Amino acid sequence: MNNLQDSQKEAIANFQAITETWDSEQAMQVLQRYNWDVTQASNEFLSSSPHLSSSNISDSSNFSIPSQNPLSIFNSSQNSVSWGKQLSQIFSSIWKSIVPEAIRGEISIPAQEFSKKMTEICLAPVNFSSLRFQELLSHCHDQNLPLFIYLHAFSDEYPQELFSDSRLVSFLNKEYLYWGVEHNSDEGQMLKKLLNIEIFPFVAIIQVKNPKTPLVLARNSGYLDVRQLIIILENHSNNADPELLQERRLRAQQQEELKEAERIMMMQERQAKEKREEEKKAQEIKEKQKQEKYEILKRNVGSEPQPSEITALVSFRLAAGKRLDRNFEKNKKVSVLYDYLEMNDVFATELVFGFPSKSLTDREKSLEDEGVYPKCVIHVREAN
Repeated sequence: MNNLQDSQKEAIANFQAITETWDSEQAMQVLQRYNWDVTQASNEFLSSSPHLSSSNISDSSNFSIPSQNPLSIFNSSQNSVSWGKQLSQIFSSIWKSIVPEAIRGEISIPAQEFSKKMTEICLAPVNFSSLRFQELLSHCHDQNLPLFIYLHAFSDEYPQELFSDSRLVSFLNKEYLYWGVEHNSDEGQMLKKLLNIEIFPFVAIIQVKNPKTPLVLARNSGYLDVRQLIIILENHSNNADPELLQERRLRAQQQEELKEAERIMMMQERQAKEKREEEKKAQEIKEKQKQEKYEILKRNVGSEPQPSEITALVSFRLAAGKRLDRNFEKNKKVSVLYDYLEMNDVFATELVFGFPSKSLTDREKSLEDEGVYPKCVIHVREAN
């Protein structure tokens, strides 16, 4: 079943609803025999197998509904469903299985209740049909109008918000007959089985050129906003202008491309911002480490002493002719010279003085022992 095309899954669901045969494998075998022609397969199956009974329909233990993706719209213009007499039998069987015979005549039609409720709560002048679904198909055919159906999940304010939009309701009143019921009503349950519905709210657009072969043009499970629903309705109305639809599709494509460009730009801006923040944080860490190192060097070097008999005057010759002069106590280690230079952002690899030249490599010896005392000119070889 997972390898089937959407049109084939739709055909199986329609065949099961018409024939009340909930064995998916059997349904698939019969449809394959008749090249997936639902009308021919169901007619041949019904004529060769007496199977319709209210007990079969009310018992749904073997009935499985394939999962559907919310907000996905299915066009099924190639899958005409021959409902005719079978549709009547399905209605009758489900109605009998749900409602006790003693009180059937006292129960109001679900569509009447829904229509009344929507008229009360919606701000726009809604005109939901109060007919039974069977009667509605014939009425749509007589009026030459497509049918919009809405199955509502009660205790949800979504339909009030949706059908209070004046643009949407005005278009429905002009171009469609529209009808709705609670999904747990008898007709709601009938449509749930007939159209294999699992997620609510649910909408569909049905073409009724022939009441015996209504055609599902579009269907959607899940929430739609007003703009999305109007576009779907315009695309399937009798007065749909092909050039206008093409223009609308082009505009929708351009809007999607614009949204994608904006998404990419926002992502790039976010990444650039994150990079700047990371660089700033890294720089702050680097500055903090540098300051901590400076404080350590400063403690090692100490403050500059006043010139005296125990101080050595050192003149550092740097690259590009720069010069640093400082007094150091003569008993300080050679390492203090390297620390002092690093405090001034000079990273020496070697200190050389005298003639012939001598390199100050032993950092543990004192300045006096290395001959730096009482004064000395030191050439600094810096790291590249």
